[in-house]
Amino acid sequence: MHFSYLRGAASYVPRWIPPNQMFWAVATAVCFLLAAAAILSGVLAGLAARLLTAEIVGFELLVWIPKLISAPHMHFMWAGNGISLAMCGAAWVVADSINNRASKR
Repeated sequence: MHFSYLRGAASYVPRWIPPNQMFWAVATAVCFLLAAAAILSGVLAGLAARLLTAEIVGFELLVWIPKLISAPHMHFMWAGNGISLAMCGAAWVVADSINNRASKR
């Protein structure tokens, strides 16, 4: 979504985070792709899954919670928070699953 809707994704990044919004939109998209590649290939998959979880938590804290506080009457903000929290939980489960499998070996 980030690459096909880059300007829209960049608009969600708070303006006060340096260097600029477009940088963070591209950087997070690249990090998502790298995490997916690491998890699918198994190369540093546990670390990648943990970092992916941290990235999604960062989205929740820096993007979705402030948007929800500023517009609690908008259903879109509630949906964004719900989706972000679901993604965070899923990434956490994947990270734990990978680490449990690695520790049993």
